[in-house]
Amino acid sequence: MASTNTKLLTPSFMASVVGWALTLSVFIWNFSAKSAAMEYRLETLEEKTLVMEQRMKEADTLRTTIQTQLAEIKTDLIWIRNELTTRKED
Repeated sequence: MASTNTKLLTPSFMASVVGWALTLSVFIWNFSAKSAAMEYRLETLEEKTLVMEQRMKEADTLRTTIQTQLAEIKTDLIWIRNELTTRKED
């Protein structure tokens, strides 16, 4: 039993175990770093999407306001033209 125990605790075996442990640690670390980077990028894209949606809503509101004002101007111009035509005839 003592000879089996000394065979398992050789420096090369311990170095192999430590090497595998470090390798697995590095793989886990890299996966975590990539996952965190992707999560950050997704959050950034979601924030930019929300900002763009808000800007689109504001632009739509502005477009509607402009259309309303142009319709009012058109109505005023038609009224002015009719008034001028009526005064010209009198």
